[in-house]
Amino acid sequence: MGGRNNSRQKQLLVIAALTLFAHEFETAEPETAAWAWELAQELANSYDISPEEAVLELEAPPSPR
Repeated sequence: MGGRNNSRQKQLLVIAALTLFAHEFETAEPETAAWAWELAQELANSYDISPEEAVLELEAPPSPR
């Protein structure tokens, strides 16, 4: 898990989870899905990225040291 245990990686995981929730429950729970999407956007904005960019960054392999 090495480089994935830092604060940014944890926040990216939260953003990714909120983004997935918003997508998966858009029809079944539209109000909660909208809230999850808003939170994902707020958190991502704090890192100057979009929720989609957060997901891509999280999925990228850690850079070698």
